[in-house]
Amino acid sequence: MAGRQFDQAIGLYDEALKLEPGNSHAQSQKASAAAQRDANRKKFVAGRTAVTMSKGGGDLAGFEGAAVQKLDFQGRIEFEMTPAGAIKAGDTWTLRFYVVNEGKKAIRISDMTATVTAGGQRTGGPQVPRAREIAPQQRALVGEMGGSWQDGTTAWAAEVIVSAKGDTLKNTMIWR
Repeated sequence: MAGRQFDQAIGLYDEALKLEPGNSHAQSQKASAAAQRDANRKKFVAGRTAVTMSKGGGDLAGFEGAAVQKLDFQGRIEFEMTPAGAIKAGDTWTLRFYVVNEGKKAIRISDMTATVTAGGQRTGGPQVPRAREIAPQQRALVGEMGGSWQDGTTAWAAEVIVSAKGDTLKNTMIWR
């Protein structure tokens, strides 16, 4: 276990339990090794950015009365998580989030919200963006969150919502 060779540790605890099936120490250590092994296999995975437009598209020529939107708000949210892979209790983590402007107009951020839900506890909320304007075809760091990984964490998710002129970009990152 100390060498983080969890599969081998589980095998050794299985052997001990064959010799002494009721050994509660071996049972709990085997369960701990399995939990740590499974946690080390998890990764932080970003979702796809959802774009919500506030403008209706009924005024586009040829599409009167249709639910069509003119897409002039083009961008995405990207994440950078440290550490990127295995994480254990007590480790410090940092999540950075960026806005990538894929359009031809500057994105002027009016509001931003960033939350993390870990073990059923939700933290975060409204944030002041580090960059208020992202030029066309540019990527800018807009925020950062961090904390200490809690023992027993089995579920973790982050959500970032960036608003500009009523339009929004929304993305999530989950630990799975």
